Amino acid sequence: MWHHKIVLPLSLSRRDLLLALLLCNPLLRAQSHPQVRPTPAAHTATAPDPAQGQALQNNDPAQVSQATQPLLEKLTTAHPTHAQAQYQLGKALLEQEKTSDAIPHLELAAKNDPAPDYIHYQLGTAYRKAGRTADADRELTLYRDIKARNRQAAPQPH
Repeated sequence: MWHHKIVLPLSLSRRDLLLALLLCNPLLRAQSHPQVRPTPAAHTATAPDPAQGQALQNNDPAQVSQATQPLLEKLTTAHPTHAQAQYQLGKALLEQEKTSDAIPHLELAAKNDPAPDYIHYQLGTAYRKAGRTADADRELTLYRDIKARNRQAAPQPH
């Protein structure tokens, strides 16, 4: 859960932001297929893209990533320190095999919010794909350490 207040610029509508975040979340994609309602032209900068709906229906990560990338790019441009937005864009680029483009976004996500283990896992995966073995080992070790700490901190069943 992230708790950052986001002030949307005029170039990014609330509908576009929610659609981008929904499409990036595999749990939400698997559990629901929301209908995107048309919004008045004053509230949206772009018309709905049919590819977004098709990607959601097929639940194909590469298609979903490609469909949401423009929305995530707008979001990360407007809020460059927003860790979850940077993470989602980096993950989307990684799913499209654009490793060198994904790494800076994943690095920003890890810098701005170092606590989530999944950010370090994706960054380590990206470094490994890029042939940066030492960086990959460092991030994947950090991922395992954070995951172990989270398990120890979790309440134990009685």
